[in-house]
Amino acid sequence: MKAKLLVLAIFYTAMYFSQNYRPLLQDGNKWYERNEEYNFDSPSPNYYYYRFINGEEVKNGITYKKIYSNLYCYTRDRYLPCTPQTNPDVFYNLLREDIAQKKVYYFDEDTNSEILLYDFSINVGDNYPNNFPFTGANSVPKLSIESIGYGDVFDRNVRIFRIEDYVGIYEGIGSSSGLLFKPGRPIFEGGNFLECFEDAFSPKSCNWVMATKETGISNALKIIYLADRGVFKIHGNSSKTYNVSFYDASGRLLDSVRIESNKEFQIKNLTKGILYYSIQSDQEVWRDKIMIH
Repeated sequence: MKAKLLVLAIFYTAMYFSQNYRPLLQDGNKWYERNEEYNFDSPSPNYYYYRFINGEEVKNGITYKKIYSNLYCYTRDRYLPCTPQTNPDVFYNLLREDIAQKKVYYFDEDTNSEILLYDFSINVGDNYPNNFPFTGANSVPKLSIESIGYGDVFDRNVRIFRIEDYVGIYEGIGSSSGLLFKPGRPIFEGGNFLECFEDAFSPKSCNWVMATKETGISNALKIIYLADRGVFKIHGNSSKTYNVSFYDASGRLLDSVRIESNKEFQIKNLTKGILYYSIQSDQEVWRDKIMIH
């Protein structure tokens, strides 16, 4: 009887601690990735893939989700329209998820064993498992977790494991560079990028901005643009001095300034369209976007 009660206690404890966890491997999830072969002063081919779950397979007595891939669009240069492709779906990899442990593994054919891919139980300051099978030109060298909090990624409020500015791992979604790619910066010089995401409950979204909510900055603190004078200002109830950085839609840094709240300022390389920005003090950070007409 005691043994049965112990088993039930363990079961319900695992259920309790995992109930708020957003699983990564849910049927209906679809990851849209772009791989760019950047070539300076010459065409830079772009390959557009989507990855998805389709069935299961048993290896060494363990059941894995089968991940398939499709090269659905290609362009010989980033500035040219993407030409749709009619390629068949091809097998990509085997993954499995331990929801109670908040960990995801992939099966390695070379060693005939599984390798830890994602660990969503990790804490701030820890080094994330650097076991990603693929790296891109934009991959970051270190995977130390700087902060953990909730934010909006692909129009979904998820837990963000931030490695550095605009680089992170998202619970229920994966790496900022793609499902099996080491996280990387959204740089101009090519690489692999997770561009869009969809699941069985929400439509496809390509809004990847990490609007974090893990800090103490007031929600009212934001950047405003005074178009008549061509200046910006941090608007909010604060007298602190912040480092403000602006990025274009590709993630390229446009300019960084250090400015007091409610003081007007200008930036270099100002472009029209959506700009992404971060407001940061020694202990706080807030990220959002602004439209420049």
